[in-house]
Amino acid sequence: MMNFQYLDTYDEMSQAAKAIFDQEIRPCEAPWLILATGNSPLGLYRKLVSSQNNYQHLSVIKLDEWLGLPMDHPATCEFFLQQEVIRPLQIPSDKYISFSSQPADPQKECKRISDRVKALPSIELCILGLGKNGHLGLNEPNRALYPECHVVRLQKSTAEHAMLNQTKGKVTEGMTLGISEIFRAKKIILLVSGKGKERVFAELKKGQISSFLPASFLWLHPNVDVLVDREHLTVQ
Repeated sequence: MMNFQYLDTYDEMSQAAKAIFDQEIRPCEAPWLILATGNSPLGLYRKLVSSQNNYQHLSVIKLDEWLGLPMDHPATCEFFLQQEVIRPLQIPSDKYISFSSQPADPQKECKRISDRVKALPSIELCILGLGKNGHLGLNEPNRALYPECHVVRLQKSTAEHAMLNQTKGKVTEGMTLGISEIFRAKKIILLVSGKGKERVFAELKKGQISSFLPASFLWLHPNVDVLVDREHLTVQ
């Protein structure tokens, strides 16, 4: 079930996300989280960092990663999370599950991540953004979706993601958690912000589930809050 909330500004969306975030993790001694990267969740992460709360008890799973870039490349999801979440919140390495962006065998790397995720007793919360083509993580629109962590060939709109501007078209593949792994989270927050997402958001609201709109599978999860930034998304 999806609960839609419309906020007037990006800052209000980020603040609303933080309120839900804090409410969900407050009763948990050592919560595991799945975290996306990009502009949509950035405001939330910076509010966590600037708050007076202690988040060192959190454990983090990286949602996805571009394939082929060095781990310290500024375009990687690794670089983003280290800079915006892991280091500022002082989350130790043993509480962080992360893809390697240059694995010797990407398939084995995905298997390693899947095995680690399966071994967790629970995942409390997942933070997602809505892609311009309706993807979740790097689960791209296709005739079928993979349930577990896998390698994916990027669609054109994803390969043109702002994070990849400085890679000059060199990234064509990625790795991502699958739908079943995302659905292990007891609570999901989907952040919808950014121009060019109006069409997929309108499709999402119809409640029709299709592998050509991966975000539509969130209708099958029992606990999803969709926070919409009216400032940067024209909503009908």
